[in-house]
Amino acid sequence: LVQLNSYSSLQTLIQIRGGPLTAGSLACPQSVDTFLWLSDLTSIPPKDLYAASNHYLGSFLKSPRPLPANFSWVQENSKIRLPKNQAYDTFRFVTSAQYCPECLRATGYHRLIWFLIPATICLEHQCLLVNQCPKCHKQISIQEIVKKHCKVCRNDLSTVKSLSVAGDQWGLRSQQAIQSWFAAAGLVETQAHLVIIPGE
Repeated sequence: LVQLNSYSSLQTLIQIRGGPLTAGSLACPQSVDTFLWLSDLTSIPPKDLYAASNHYLGSFLKSPRPLPANFSWVQENSKIRLPKNQAYDTFRFVTSAQYCPECLRATGYHRLIWFLIPATICLEHQCLLVNQCPKCHKQISIQEIVKKHCKVCRNDLSTVKSLSVAGDQWGLRSQQAIQSWFAAAGLVETQAHLVIIPGE
């Protein structure tokens, strides 16, 4: 939203919202009002926004919380709400994200599965995910991935040479097992799980 509306920063979006809002709260909203507000702004159904949030992965943790009744639009088999600041040992921050250079060359987006720290390979392109700017080596945010540029050195992230792991059969099998485990538990990559998060 910040990018598409040419806002100077996330502060503009926060002022429009008229309440507390951060990149973290957008990745893992705690209030149904935030989902409904984002749905109004983007015309994306709340259930699809939920499927593009960290909550969707909550069933893999030991102590997820059930959603309140007013999250009634969420499918029954995935009614999980992650408590704020939980699972940072499992999920990446929106300001320290990772991406596949080959995917980024196609279009600017971020996949939900890339939030997972154990996910290190793009299985589609059989290459390592990149978790820092190859030029200045700073951590990159989802906003920078979507924009395809590092905000510090302006390096085009989509021009990074991908590191193939096609010859590493053990590594590929390990990642296939890890990522298919998440898929079997409900994380199926669809358009709803391509996350574009405003701000940082």
